[in-house]
Amino acid sequence: MCDYIIADKIIIPPEHRYDYYEKIIYLPDSFLVNDNKQIISNKKFSRSELNLPNDAIVYCAYNNIYKINPDIFRVWMNILIKVKNSVLWLYETNNNVKINLIKEAKKKNISSDRLIFSKMIKDNCEHLSRIQNADIYLDTFPYNGHTTTRDFLKAGVPVITIFGETFASRVSYSLLSALELDDDLACKSFEDYEKLAVELGQNKNYLMKLKKKLDINKEKKFLFNTSIFTKNFEEALEEVYKKYLKKIPMDHIII
Repeated sequence: MCDYIIADKIIIPPEHRYDYYEKIIYLPDSFLVNDNKQIISNKKFSRSELNLPNDAIVYCAYNNIYKINPDIFRVWMNILIKVKNSVLWLYETNNNVKINLIKEAKKKNISSDRLIFSKMIKDNCEHLSRIQNADIYLDTFPYNGHTTTRDFLKAGVPVITIFGETFASRVSYSLLSALELDDDLACKSFEDYEKLAVELGQNKNYLMKLKKKLDINKEKKFLFNTSIFTKNFEEALEEVYKKYLKKIPMDHIII
């Protein structure tokens, strides 16, 4: 068992802290460390070489396949039905998954050519460049993206998420909050999530406004500032060690 767990006020709200065995170290901004030396490759990927239509709204869902459940996939299909000139861009992990997802889409009368699959790129700098071809990222629920959400935000792609009560269902909410985008992109229900995704897909001015806000806040806020995270984390560790030396019982720590 661990003594402490790293969190923030969004990922584990104060009223949820007693659900955890560990004492909680609350960091400001976000619990997730990011490497600000990681760059986006200068190599550019065109939509045509990725088999993505140039004139369509590209929704992307690159989370691990096991996070895709019938409920969230149903909502994605509803979005494609309502936003006529749109496609869904997914990871191709194996052919069986591809076949099954296309089969489920056809049940909703969604043509197979509106589900576009790409294999993983091992070079993360190139991955960040490639995903800039997406217009909107659709998060999974109840298991959100973690590094995937972080990657898309870094690449300047708005992430629409649903948040719940568990740690795994609040990760994207936490990252959006650190960028002051939670009121814009974090939803409480499937209905709100679907409505927002459709609205952004149909209103390019609104979408561009959010992208601009994301681009500004990536630079202004602290989510991608490794030195600030390090300072806060070191302060937390010093507090833990002081308590240990003074034989003070462990307790939650707020930085």
